[in-house]
Amino acid sequence: MSEDDKNDRWRVEWSDLAEKIGETKTKIVEEIARKKHAEHTLQTINQRLELLRTEFDTLIDKAQKYLH
Repeated sequence: MSEDDKNDRWRVEWSDLAEKIGETKTKIVEEIARKKHAEHTLQTINQRLELLRTEFDTLIDKAQKYLH
């Protein structure tokens, strides 16, 4: 195998590796974006549940006062 053939082979292998690194980076960035969206959605759900819990507690307090 000539020196040029070896160099060409290495260029192809490095090019393939660079492409795989780029694809992996893209997948990681997409996964981070999905997780951030999921975290935001979960925060919103938790806030709404907390509001419902507060309203429920208020209703229970009113019911207890009414019964006594």
